[in-house]
Amino acid sequence: MIRLSEPKSKEEFREQLFKASYFVIFLFLVLLSRVWFLQIVEGEKWRQFSEANRIKLKEIPAMRGRILDRNQQVIAASRPLFQLQLLRSKAEQPLEILVDQLQKLISIDKSVDDIKRESQKINPHHPYVIKEDLSEDEVAIMLSKQVLFPGLHVEVVPVRDYIDHEINGHLLGYIGEIGKKQLERKKLQEDFFYELGDTLGVSGIEKSFEEILRGVDGARPVVEDVWGRELGVELSSDLLPGFSPRPAQDGKDLVLTIDKDLQNFSQKLIQDKAFSIVALDPRNGDILAMISQPGFHPEDFVNGIDPKLWKTLANDPQKPLFNRSIQGLYPPASTFKAFTALAILEEGVTNPDEKVFCPGYYRIGREVKRCWQHAGHGWMNLVGALKNSCDTYFYEMSLRLGIDKLSHYVEQFGLGHKTGISLSDEAAGLVPDKKWKLRSYNETWVDGETASVAIGQGALQTTPLQMAVAYAALINGGQIIEPRLALRALDQQDQIVQEFDVKPLSTVSISESSLQPVLKGLKAVVNEPGGTGYWFARSNKIDIAGKTGTAQVVGRKSGLKIENHAWFLGYAPIEDPEIVVSVIVEYGGNGSSGAGPIAKKVIEKYFELKDERIF
Repeated sequence: MIRLSEPKSKEEFREQLFKASYFVIFLFLVLLSRVWFLQIVEGEKWRQFSEANRIKLKEIPAMRGRILDRNQQVIAASRPLFQLQLLRSKAEQPLEILVDQLQKLISIDKSVDDIKRESQKINPHHPYVIKEDLSEDEVAIMLSKQVLFPGLHVEVVPVRDYIDHEINGHLLGYIGEIGKKQLERKKLQEDFFYELGDTLGVSGIEKSFEEILRGVDGARPVVEDVWGRELGVELSSDLLPGFSPRPAQDGKDLVLTIDKDLQNFSQKLIQDKAFSIVALDPRNGDILAMISQPGFHPEDFVNGIDPKLWKTLANDPQKPLFNRSIQGLYPPASTFKAFTALAILEEGVTNPDEKVFCPGYYRIGREVKRCWQHAGHGWMNLVGALKNSCDTYFYEMSLRLGIDKLSHYVEQFGLGHKTGISLSDEAAGLVPDKKWKLRSYNETWVDGETASVAIGQGALQTTPLQMAVAYAALINGGQIIEPRLALRALDQQDQIVQEFDVKPLSTVSISESSLQPVLKGLKAVVNEPGGTGYWFARSNKIDIAGKTGTAQVVGRKSGLKIENHAWFLGYAPIEDPEIVVSVIVEYGGNGSSGAGPIAKKVIEKYFELKDERIF
């Protein structure tokens, strides 16, 4: 504050007054110039600052990578979906009035009560989806009328589109919204980039290859008005120091080992029964087709499955959510005899020429075990026993061998262990022995149980995939190869960014002197009169070898003591095999007629497709 000293005269007072006036005028001019500078020179900058309370970072969602078959046919992809979203904190009208006005412009499936109930469960500052998939016309209408509906806006989000509806959900799996528990688990991972509400793979290939298929969301700053509508204002970089827009990084494409055409063909072969088909390449473990029916469609889960549909699927006695190919545990029946035959030869229990007489039954102490051919097969050597699937021959030889040696030998082929396929919830199966029974039941093993296991019955449990892997090792020189579902990952320019190598896990030592009689027997099963697969699995298009199996299981209805699952394990061509097919049809009768024709058709289709693509 300026203090004026006591004036000594009028002239001095006038002089001091002028000085004070000049000083006040100077301060006013300085203030005026500052206002001019702020309003005129930097006016735009500070106008943007005034909007800063409405600047937010808007997420740019990344597109999930495509899933392609081995021939790069698209199986699943992502597409943009237009949602009508409501931000309740910005809405000015009661929901009843808002919905009533909307229904005059576009179709809305949800009732007012549903919208009110569902939206109230969500934070009012978070968007609630009123309509999931707007048509182009509806998008145009809402954009033109958006000023009339504060709090409503059209948002573009990616949605999973399963283009090939024939391929069921067990293989592909499905995606879903991440929950709180999953989010907490993900936070423990090193490369964490999920937020509540994000989608991720929940099952199948979508889950197993999540890190490849999932992209990384981007972000950009936007300015919104008081009603939450985005304004077309270009922001200066100095308003958001340290931040620069991040473009979204779309997920990588995944090329599978699956042949889509073979998969679709195989899936339609049986209509009225539960079944599994696994086709793989014994040379490298490539899964060419994998079917478990009944199944489900992954698109039913894309936007959250309808509770009624979920209840129907979960309570269906046919278990459509159950992946029979990797979770189904079945006695392998006579398809197992190929491994029993190898074991007895490798352990020196017998030779290929020794014969056993089959009268149609076999006595083990007081127990009488039947051969499936009650009239008996007569004298059988190893090749004949495989060809005719003679139980009596394998009863006799298994008792000479013993359960522990048999179990130890077949476990080398991967039975009783997970195959390592890139799918979750795979079952390990069971190869029983004396220690297992003592540990599980506190009982000693008996010879009758050995005889049952030798023909693929008893406590023995395998999956269709395990049997395919084991047969692949039988014909590829003893190599146990991890089943492979993916060949490579591609970037947006279709450049290879990752390849999935063939993974040999172990090698079973098999002498040629033991292997050749077994292979001869498997060839005879299908190609010689009297073979159990002769009438149903033999092809005039390609040479097929294999083994039938009829698994006896508890009947489904009271009064039915025993029913049969039908098995067939086959491969082709006999020389230098390219495909192994494992088929099981639940309650399908005997393996010859119930599963043999299915495997034959799959094999024939494989070579038909191969010839078409060559020419």
